Amino acid sequence: MRNKEEVFLLFRFSHNPPGEADENQGRYQTIFFFDYNGEVDFKEFQGANSSFGEDYEGPIFGTKEELTEFAQDFVESNSYRSLYLLSANDFNIGIESCHDLQAFREIFKRYGHQIENKSDTPRSLFGRIF
Repeated sequence: MRNKEEVFLLFRFSHNPPGEADENQGRYQTIFFFDYNGEVDFKEFQGANSSFGEDYEGPIFGTKEELTEFAQDFVESNSYRSLYLLSANDFNIGIESCHDLQAFREIFKRYGHQIENKSDTPRSLFGRIF
């Protein structure tokens, strides 16, 4: 059974390969996805597409907003408390100061973008009325 507290997502930004329709645009690709129990397999996603190939590297998104929306959907559908998004560039800067596993996770918390499970937060009195 997985600890569903926090999950960490490392992504990279790259340009689309030459010859694709939008080769001047970039894309956001997930690189590594893990929680306190280890790597989270993309094939295990609840509600994820079941037609992953053998060489599947992870979801690719056209915009950072799409990546953020995916992350929000993931934490809500899989009952995680929060998710931390971190770019590969920021990760590479922070990894130089890591000396243990706790410091490794702190990179995500310090430099990453936190996405909280909105369905997990208690509603205020005003929110319950309306």
